[in-house]
Amino acid sequence: MEVLFFAECSYFGRTNWFLFLDDFIEEQLKRFSLKHKDLILIGFSQGSMMSMYNSLRGENQIAGIIAHSGKLILPTDLG
Repeated sequence: MEVLFFAECSYFGRTNWFLFLDDFIEEQLKRFSLKHKDLILIGFSQGSMMSMYNSLRGENQIAGIIAHSGKLILPTDLG
């Protein structure tokens, strides 16, 4: 099994980092002939926040999330 890391990328300072992450995930699923139901996102700190947010806003249900030391902050929480 190969583990791929998507670490600390702010997508060049843009606020729409989730679009970059969506593209990355889609590329890797195709690369390994997997479906969203086979995907588990793992993250630490900001990576866990990105994993949680991205999975909740996505159209496809994934297998799960392993999040360590992160908090889900919704846009409504930011004011």
